[in-house]
Amino acid sequence: MTSTETIQKKRLIPSELHGILEALAHVGVALNRTIRRGALGGSLGAAVGENTDGDQQKALDVLADDAFADALRGTGVRYYASEEQDVVVELDAGGKYALAIDPLDGSRTLM
Repeated sequence: MTSTETIQKKRLIPSELHGILEALAHVGVALNRTIRRGALGGSLGAAVGENTDGDQQKALDVLADDAFADALRGTGVRYYASEEQDVVVELDAGGKYALAIDPLDGSRTLM
């Protein structure tokens, strides 16, 4: 039985949140694969800008932010507040949730 099936069976989390949590988990797994590839994953440690906290933003930060935002579209998340964005982004006008995220905390230690 998968973790998603266990959660659904035991009703540990309201069903309307399942899609959001599955999207977050899928992106986390995909990012893990990319990070494990190291240099084979491309120039993910390259500086590409600065985030809202003034930290140096790396290509991997932007990739993670884009992946989470894309995966969350249509899941019920209306507002997406990311450390990598200057503004709160509206993902789904009909959504009823707001999500605040640091898509890849500690990326400066990876590369």
